[in-house]
Amino acid sequence: MERSFWSWVRRRLFSKETATYCVFLLIAAVLWLMYTIGSQREIERTVAVTYWGIPDDVYLNGKLPDQITFTVRDEGNELSSFLFAEFDTIEIDLSAQFRHKNSRKKEIRIDYKPYVEELVIPISSTSTVTNVNPSTITYTYGHVYTRRVPVRFSVEPVVDPQYALLREIRITPNEVLIRGERKAIDSVKCIYVDSLPGMLCRNEVIECALLKPNSAVELLTKRVSIDVAVERVTEKNFRLPIEVVGVDGIRVKLFPETANVIFAVGLSRYYDVDAKDFRVVFDYSTRDEERKTVRLNLQTNSDLDGIRYKIEPEEVEYITEQ
Repeated sequence: MERSFWSWVRRRLFSKETATYCVFLLIAAVLWLMYTIGSQREIERTVAVTYWGIPDDVYLNGKLPDQITFTVRDEGNELSSFLFAEFDTIEIDLSAQFRHKNSRKKEIRIDYKPYVEELVIPISSTSTVTNVNPSTITYTYGHVYTRRVPVRFSVEPVVDPQYALLREIRITPNEVLIRGERKAIDSVKCIYVDSLPGMLCRNEVIECALLKPNSAVELLTKRVSIDVAVERVTEKNFRLPIEVVGVDGIRVKLFPETANVIFAVGLSRYYDVDAKDFRVVFDYSTRDEERKTVRLNLQTNSDLDGIRYKIEPEEVEYITEQ
């Protein structure tokens, strides 16, 4: 069975019909190659465009295109170079067009064809750029007011209870430029970051959008980076005597006389938290006369940023003695 199959394959491969088909295919390929090499043809490509040199206080009356399409004409063999060519982004410097600020004719004009020709010549010196879309644009412009304002969180970020911040959350950039009419931008005190997704529980850099304060103000920076550094927390607690303050010639008896302070502290700061640096204070001037209780508070000269704590009990009962 196997021998007969391969015998059939050999007969088909070397048959007269197969040979005739291959000859016709070869002739067609040669004719197509001769046609493409000896004739003028066109190919259309698209390239990205970026602009710089536009002052922050300038407002254009139209949107600059971020890509343009162009057509190249040449013989077929030359055009094949453009089929798989990867073009660099065209960068257009507009700074010279804004230098004469006192000019009455406030407009810019961009001719894209010379920039396209600079891309085409290194690939083929014989190719001709026959069409560019858009070919030229002309926009008028005006001046607006600008102001730099700080970036703030609209809602305080929430850290997962099992973690603590290693350092303050960093916003980059922490200031952004806004522009618009003077009255509109003067009313803006800060720009808010859109809310962070969920609770913070790992080291990461989060890209966040900025909230536009109103329709009359334009943000020149649309997004910021939020750099978060956290670490696992552990518990540390001290039983401390309660200190009475705010009494004048009155003896106060507390129930109880000590309190337990429980800290949720990051592993790297565990040994920074020492009992001698803290005082649990009973301030008699804040007493609740009806309930005969005072809420306790913690006082310290240490840095408590990123350290969560609670006092047990939160408030104590008291009696006074003359």
